[in-house]
Amino acid sequence: MPALRVGGPARIAYGHGSPPDLSTPELRNRALADLEAGTYSASNTVQARRASIARLLAPWSVHLFPATPASLKMLGAALKAGHYRSAATTLSQYKVDCERAGQAFDSSLLRVYTDVARSFRRGLGPCAPGEAVAFRTPG
Repeated sequence: MPALRVGGPARIAYGHGSPPDLSTPELRNRALADLEAGTYSASNTVQARRASIARLLAPWSVHLFPATPASLKMLGAALKAGHYRSAATTLSQYKVDCERAGQAFDSSLLRVYTDVARSFRRGLGPCAPGEAVAFRTPG
C-alpha cells in the first residue's frame, strides 16, 4: 500500500504474517537493516535534536559520549538557559543515543537525569494561550 504522505513509510497490507526467508546472511542483514530504518520517521526531528545537543555542549568542549553527570548537567543548563520548551524531549533523546551507543545509564546518571528533568518542569508554566480568531459577521 502507498504511503500516506510524501516521504512516509509504505503501509503494510492487512493480512496474516508468514515466516520470511532468512536462509542467507544477506537476507538476515537486510531484515535487520529494514528494522533499524523503521525506527525513526523520515522527518528531521531526531537529527535536529541531535544537532542541538552537539551545539549546546560545544561551548563546554565536552565529548557527547560517554555521558557523565557533568555533561548531563551542562546540557540541562544550556537547555534551561535557552528556554527550550522541548528540553525534556531533547534530554531524553540524549539518553536514548547514549544507550544505543552502548552506554547504559547507571543509578548515578539516572539520578542526575531525573534531577535535570525536574528542573525543566519548575516554573515552566502552561503553554501560551492562542490568539482569538476574528470572525466576520455576515451582513
